[in-house]
Amino acid sequence: MTKTLFSTILYNRPKMIRLAATNLLTHATNGRYVLWDNGDDPEVAKFCQKLVTENDNPSVQVIYHKSMNIGLNAINHILQLYGAGCDFHMNIDEDILFLPMGFQSILQDMLTQTDKPIGYVGCNVFQDGLTNGARPGLEQYRRDEIGGRRVLFGPTGGWATMTTFDLLKKLGGFPQHKELFFGLDGMYSAQLHKMGIETGIAEDVLCYHATGAHWNDYFNYRKIYDAKLAAYNTSKE
Repeated sequence: MTKTLFSTILYNRPKMIRLAATNLLTHATNGRYVLWDNGDDPEVAKFCQKLVTENDNPSVQVIYHKSMNIGLNAINHILQLYGAGCDFHMNIDEDILFLPMGFQSILQDMLTQTDKPIGYVGCNVFQDGLTNGARPGLEQYRRDEIGGRRVLFGPTGGWATMTTFDLLKKLGGFPQHKELFFGLDGMYSAQLHKMGIETGIAEDVLCYHATGAHWNDYFNYRKIYDAKLAAYNTSKE
């Protein structure tokens, strides 16, 4: 039976991670879920420590890891520390407030098909008047199928995205970079494209990525969100 390493990198948004982690554990199976805390909010630590001891999903082990803020560079540490025995890795942002039933098996099926191989596949996102989910426009994608499931080949956002440990080993893990909050998905995708391996989105596997000003205002996290954007914009200069 395959095993999945799930990870979420946290930064001082406890109201979001309560929803994200609870939803993941409702539907995930046979895995290990690492909550890597880059921040210093005591409410985050309190919730995660409670989740470790009170998790009622017997097939998924929950691990809480407190760290200094090393941004998305934490992912390689997560892989090295907690990836033993796992076949897939899936990173889920702390502002993914909804993942659908069956998301895990569908993404894994896509990654193991050989007719149209794909190396990095993410959930699609709901788009409404409150968030665009951070997904680029459909004009940047090519519609096709993998194993009878619809896929959008093209840019793959790191909000809820899966790859295999086999590929990660070939590439030596995810790229390291100076950006604290953005860019990992694009850098990993670029490495795969150089190898002739495609990336894409499972069109019918819809998550709710509560990114953007509205939801961060709603949860009172606008300062955190603005700081992330500022760090991202500075990194591109």
